[in-house]
Amino acid sequence: MISPNADSRNDKQRVRFRLKQADTVDVAIVDGDGDVVREIVSGERISAYRYLKPTPEWDGRSGAGERAPDGVYRVRIALRDQGRSVVVPDA
Repeated sequence: MISPNADSRNDKQRVRFRLKQADTVDVAIVDGDGDVVREIVSGERISAYRYLKPTPEWDGRSGAGERAPDGVYRVRIALRDQGRSVVVPDA
């Protein structure tokens, strides 16, 4: 859960994952309709079984820098080499 209200508690959400095979990825935060709210990683190459470094974080803001409205958001990982994307389900 993220609560970006600048109280230093849950103001950012880390996005950490590993892939079974190397790929170039884009990571975006999407809203309940699947629309991109903010892209937090673009065109990063990840080796198999390795994490992105530094670990990407989302601060609850849109791509325009505005605070995203209250709602349910998910992480979408686009796997460029495989030509597909994965939306991470609720934890």
